Amino acid sequence: MAKLIKYTSADKVYEQLSSIIFTSLKDNDLSIRRRALDLCFLTCTNNSVKQICKELLIYFNEDEPQLKEDVALKIAILAEKYAVDYTWYIDVCMKMLEVAGDYVSEDIIYRIIQIVTGFENQGQNQQLQLYAAEKVIKLLENENVYDSLVKLAAHILGEFGGLIASNYNF
Repeated sequence: MAKLIKYTSADKVYEQLSSIIFTSLKDNDLSIRRRALDLCFLTCTNNSVKQICKELLIYFNEDEPQLKEDVALKIAILAEKYAVDYTWYIDVCMKMLEVAGDYVSEDIIYRIIQIVTGFENQGQNQQLQLYAAEKVIKLLENENVYDSLVKLAAHILGEFGGLIASNYNF
């Protein structure tokens, strides 16, 4: 399948085989799930990124700790690579932090912080910073909060909490 994608349009392969790939993510055989995960990553395009990220986020409900860190990394890479709007990227990453918890690595947290803070030629985006701070506060209100979210929240709220302080009674 990987070779097929190399010589044909990834969109065509995705359209024809997406249901098989997503069904394979739930297969009993771990090696098949790994291959399906790789195919999700390889077939991803601007047109399919939202559906693929959605399916991979659903995959976290599976009780398979061996692949969860890899899935989290692939979601973060795809969301960043194909993000047209960084608010969508923040939404995906926050949902990932909510469902994947401690399977989200320090590198992913650091990259989220870089994007929210403003990096390279992007510059600072105060609306994005405000949006990220509000999302973090909403996630902190959940009953179960993972360490990875606390690490992200410490930085985001430490740097940009002042942007939303007027909206909350502290």
